[in-house]
Amino acid sequence: SATSMFYGCKNAQLPLSSLPNNLSSATSMFYGCKNAQLPLSSLPNNLVEGSYMFQNCQNAEFDITELANNAPVEGWRNLTDITDMFTNCLKITGSKSVFLSKCTNSNLTGADSAFSNCPLLTD
Repeated sequence: SATSMFYGCKNAQLPLSSLPNNLSSATSMFYGCKNAQLPLSSLPNNLVEGSYMFQNCQNAEFDITELANNAPVEGWRNLTDITDMFTNCLKITGSKSVFLSKCTNSNLTGADSAFSNCPLLTD
């Protein structure tokens, strides 16, 4: 579990391009890392908990379409919660619908708030 691992590290740069594939719980992992660019190209294949994962990462600059394109073929089938996952990520780009198409768990919650105040995202 990496729950709250970097919570509030507002000046951390965190130049991570990937996260461990066996990571399952990332709730609030990067919450409030407002200066981290987080150039991620993928999310862990076995992610279960993504709520608040990137909330308030105002300078993160990854593309959620790229995250989706690098997801497992069957999608993130274990991912059950994306509440406020990307809220207030002002610089992330990509397509909400493409990202959500890879969230294949029938019990997924939080999709309604996952992308709040992400002005550069499309559909």
